[in-house]
Amino acid sequence: MPSFADSQAVLLPGHVFPQHQAALTIVKDRIEAPTVQTFRWLDLACGKGQILACADSVFGPSRKKIEYVGVDVNQAFAVEAQRTAEPLFKTAAVVICDLDNFEALLPGKQLFDFITFTNGAHEISPRALATTIVAALCRMERSGQLYMYDMESLSDPELGAIIWTGAEMESVMKSIMSAVGEDRYSPEAAVWPHKTCKGWSLHVNRQYMLCEPEALDGSRGQMIEVARKTIIGILQRKLVTLDTALDALRRFGATTPDERRVAVSLAYQFWAVSRALSGVARLASGKT
Repeated sequence: MPSFADSQAVLLPGHVFPQHQAALTIVKDRIEAPTVQTFRWLDLACGKGQILACADSVFGPSRKKIEYVGVDVNQAFAVEAQRTAEPLFKTAAVVICDLDNFEALLPGKQLFDFITFTNGAHEISPRALATTIVAALCRMERSGQLYMYDMESLSDPELGAIIWTGAEMESVMKSIMSAVGEDRYSPEAAVWPHKTCKGWSLHVNRQYMLCEPEALDGSRGQMIEVARKTIIGILQRKLVTLDTALDALRRFGATTPDERRVAVSLAYQFWAVSRALSGVARLASGKT
């Protein structure tokens, strides 16, 4: 699914966002292990390479162990990410494609030690979201990790963006784990208060999962279907909540600047969620 025209890839030279600091801290710890010679990192929705903005001051010589692969749908963003990543790591390649189709551009059954998916969940369709998460899980090495982060609110509304909460993403991940028989391990979402918004993160550790790689890969269809059903249920509940809030504003009015900002945000979200559900209904009926 193409990125939204008003989607943002905020790159502030010399500034590290909290979610990127968390991801880089994990990478730094892993690559400094003396036994690690090569570290494969897949960066989904890499944007302009903003996660790498301060990588040269965070990583020492051990960064040359990293084989970096970035994925983004925006060609201009991808070119900038490639320019940033190339001098930093052992190898660097940024591919341009829809996120849910990233595997088509990877060689064979290439697996990764670390996969990041930051600030991208709100920018892709619900169907693509389920496929992307499951594909990422199937592409982790035995000791691999998946780090996801997104915002529970946007400071500036983006047309078509669906905002997910930490609790919602936790329920999606739990449904995926249950579909493959991983009832023992269910990653929990963390919610982070920031100055202008709240964010959530999910950190999946492959070594805590009991299922074999073949079983995980063989259950892709089931995991995707369960995740999509969970996502549809979340969207249906969101639509009711948004409709109720908008109706209250319609009846009582938005009189303050804050209330007017909320009204605009609710309207954007209502349109995005209703559009997503209508797309799901068309696919279910076989219509294009």
